[in-house]
Amino acid sequence: MTKKVRIYSNNQLIKSELNSEIFSLEKNPFNIDFQIINSTNEDVISENNFSTFTKNIILKNSKNDPTYISKNNIFHLTPFENIEKTPSISNMKDLLPQRKDQLRSKRFEVFTKEERHHALREITKCAPKNFFLNFDQIINLVLDELVTNACFAQSSPIPPVRIKYTETNEKVWIQVKDHGGSLTPERIFQYLGRGVDNLFCEEKKRGSGLGLIFIYYHTTDLIIDIKEGHYTKFYVSFKKEKRDKVYYQTPKEFHLFYQKELSMADKEFDVSIDSSPELTTFRFSGSINEDFTFKSLIGETSSKYIFDLEGVTLLNSCGIREWIKFINELPAESQLEYHNCPTVVVLQMNMVKGFLTSNAKVTSFYAPYFDEEADEEVKVLLTTDQIVDGKAPPIKNDAGQELEFDGIEATYFKFLK
Repeated sequence: MTKKVRIYSNNQLIKSELNSEIFSLEKNPFNIDFQIINSTNEDVISENNFSTFTKNIILKNSKNDPTYISKNNIFHLTPFENIEKTPSISNMKDLLPQRKDQLRSKRFEVFTKEERHHALREITKCAPKNFFLNFDQIINLVLDELVTNACFAQSSPIPPVRIKYTETNEKVWIQVKDHGGSLTPERIFQYLGRGVDNLFCEEKKRGSGLGLIFIYYHTTDLIIDIKEGHYTKFYVSFKKEKRDKVYYQTPKEFHLFYQKELSMADKEFDVSIDSSPELTTFRFSGSINEDFTFKSLIGETSSKYIFDLEGVTLLNSCGIREWIKFINELPAESQLEYHNCPTVVVLQMNMVKGFLTSNAKVTSFYAPYFDEEADEEVKVLLTTDQIVDGKAPPIKNDAGQELEFDGIEATYFKFLK
């Protein structure tokens, strides 16, 4: 399958350097895979020449200048030298080292500050020593920036910050994932816009605002994957070179993938009620916050109430306050059951005294597991009777491989005691 490349100029040099079996040249600005930019057609980087806001650029004579990415809001920049081995930007995993090419890999989870330092030490030990003098120190510097920022980005240590070290014949790769998802393209372009000269430190409580520039400058590939409000993943590579001069002259590759979270208006609180004298079932969805009002929910009394919370996406401190008021308005002699509790609810159950009253019990809830083969987290619906002696039950994926519980059992299952 050929990749569609658009050019505006009749630059024969560009045409002659492209393999016609891999690339087809297009002049249509839409439905293309790449736009080639060089000195003869820099004007085509204009917004009007792209079918989407995510510009996908192949750059000739790259100067490794992050301000070029910033001022033009480029989401995908590939050096011309890498064009034949770089896939169309449809699947991020195609940009990462494939399993068959991996010489070795190692994973770490960071729950605490102490574990962060342990991971830094162990990964630095893994770095190959037979390349330019500061190779392992550069890996340590970049990793420290990534992991420190990831720890600050998380509001809770569960799930943990995840780190993966991978080595191939050509490069060392580091992956760091946090569960904050607070970065935006605007902030990334803002930081990259500072360039690598005349840097200044920000006056802010945490950090100096220089981390992303350091990461860009000291790496060969920088791939950022953000799902707003859920996670941020950094994938960085370090090309194995004998001389640092050659290393820093290697054309850099940059990719930014961004999934925007639904606005709060798209996640408004909603509830449906099925009621009888024996049983009332509430099905909640959306955000339980300061706007949550419960007066209209209290009608005829029942002997049992079921709260189906599967659709709840947020439960903040104000929402907890209103929720506790709500359940205290229900008959004290009634039974309360919590079904399909998402992680956002489980975390609050574990922290807030009075959330679970003496007449309440949890029957089912979601727990985080990690699928190492797919390199992704999955939410698994568990029932309370599956938890024996505070241990997570074994769970397998569709291929029959056992998943790893992605939390601290003593903390996550605390609400069951």
